[in-house]
Amino acid sequence: MGKDNNGPYIRQLAENENLYSYLQRQTLEEVHRLSGKVWTDFNAHDPGVTLADIANYALTEMDYKLGFGTVDYLTGEDGIFEPERFGLFPPEKVYTTAPVTPEDYRRLFFARIPELENVWVECNAATGGYTVKIALSPFEEEDNGKTVVKAGCEDLQQPP
Repeated sequence: MGKDNNGPYIRQLAENENLYSYLQRQTLEEVHRLSGKVWTDFNAHDPGVTLADIANYALTEMDYKLGFGTVDYLTGEDGIFEPERFGLFPPEKVYTTAPVTPEDYRRLFFARIPELENVWVECNAATGGYTVKIALSPFEEEDNGKTVVKAGCEDLQQPP
């Protein structure tokens, strides 16, 4: 098991190959250059050096983790993607209420009927009812328009 990382062991990098050491060296050189004679304490107990250490560690950790494939992050050990594990829930599980405002209904129409060109939803304050005006896309077929709107409206009905 020489220098070719093909074996089961991870070769420890030399001090000059280590990304963290490189970042530390570059950071201190840049701080020396920028601060001139104003900043003279570059020891580990100095808060500025400590902050640089933390930033360099975070960058090193990010570089390490970016080396993994996306599949490694999005799937479990069994290889199955579970969106709930990452806080990604479908809208029907996340939204706790039905549409309330005219804008809510407008967005619901667009979400459920993608063939729509535009939708206007107006609320009648006296009756609490809504007036809905729909403009279909001019690129849809004429005979299909009524079917699309009817199917979309049936889909929009709330369950009791």
